[in-house]
Amino acid sequence: MVHFRSMTLMMFDHDRYFVGGILHFIQSRYPHVVIRLSSRQVKNVDLLLTGMDPVSLCAAQHYAPMMTADSQLLLVRDPHEDACRRLPGGLQGQSTWHLHRRQSLAHLGRLLERLIPDRNRLITVIDPRSFKEDVFTPREKMLISHLRGHLTPLQIATIMDLHPKTISTYKRSVMLKLGMQKNLELYHWLFYS
Repeated sequence: MVHFRSMTLMMFDHDRYFVGGILHFIQSRYPHVVIRLSSRQVKNVDLLLTGMDPVSLCAAQHYAPMMTADSQLLLVRDPHEDACRRLPGGLQGQSTWHLHRRQSLAHLGRLLERLIPDRNRLITVIDPRSFKEDVFTPREKMLISHLRGHLTPLQIATIMDLHPKTISTYKRSVMLKLGMQKNLELYHWLFYS
């Protein structure tokens, strides 16, 4: 039996196509990549990729306690973003790398070789937004649509002609199917997927 050294990579960014491209690039360069949709049972995060938008930073800060002294932080910046934007307190003090969206694939490859030098590593990628929505019931899909429309549970209950507790049950069911435990995870998935 072959034992691989493993690492956990977590990604948060508002641009799902950019994250998808990074994921595809990692899969093309590293032979042992596993994609998980949930952070449940993750004890530590070795590499945290996050955009500099407020929601991504908030979600990343939520997982900062899972980072160790050896963990790396990869900040993704847009060319027009203010380079002086401060990191939240939980992310400060980590070894930080920067990636600009317009940089070449060759630059991304060199950066990944520094961050993940061992090609035989088992890389577990946590990307809750890559979940397929076809596992949801029609009512759950309707709830997701209303939540993405920034409606409150009470407004959704009125529209769907249901009790607010039923809406809460549907929301909990969606979160269980996504493997999420916190509302923050759900809302990040809702607004950035």
